[in-house]
Amino acid sequence: MNEEITMNKPFTVPMSPEQLPQQRIVEVVTLPPAPAGLEIVTDWRELADLPIDEDTPVRETFLVALEWAWSPMHNRLQGFSLERHNSGYWLLWSYFVDFVENDDHPWVLSAGCRQEGLDERTAAIHLLTAALIEGKEVDYLDRYHWIADDGFVTPAEMREIGRRVWPEGRKLTDGAPEALVLEDDE
Repeated sequence: MNEEITMNKPFTVPMSPEQLPQQRIVEVVTLPPAPAGLEIVTDWRELADLPIDEDTPVRETFLVALEWAWSPMHNRLQGFSLERHNSGYWLLWSYFVDFVENDDHPWVLSAGCRQEGLDERTAAIHLLTAALIEGKEVDYLDRYHWIADDGFVTPAEMREIGRRVWPEGRKLTDGAPEALVLEDDE
């Protein structure tokens, strides 16, 4: 875990490959199982109904930052943080950096669930997984290209989450020519 991470720091934007967390070590990890009856909300309409007043996290724990780099002008850098909200909910917040406009986007509430029976690690893993599945199914988001910054969620855990969300790897599925098929980085 990056020791420079603080509670309120969204994430570090890597400016060279040396600043990226280790990507290629293949560590076998066991993610905590979801408790029976766990209900995670990821739909923005349902998230708006949760009993919270803030539109930014108050006491968040930085989890991880992921980057998608489709081309020099088309990318996505998204950080995720977890908050144990005083309403009795775990909240997953995401934060975007816009390199074209040279601007940071505000926090976006991405997922939430009741705190009962969930420790911080279990909540982090399952809320992050649910938010990425929502991104895959609703926004057609492909597998991230690399981990831009690590935090409470380790690179090994993030790789396992990636394998669960995108079991097909990073292969293009829209009939792209064979030369354009991207192989998974396993």
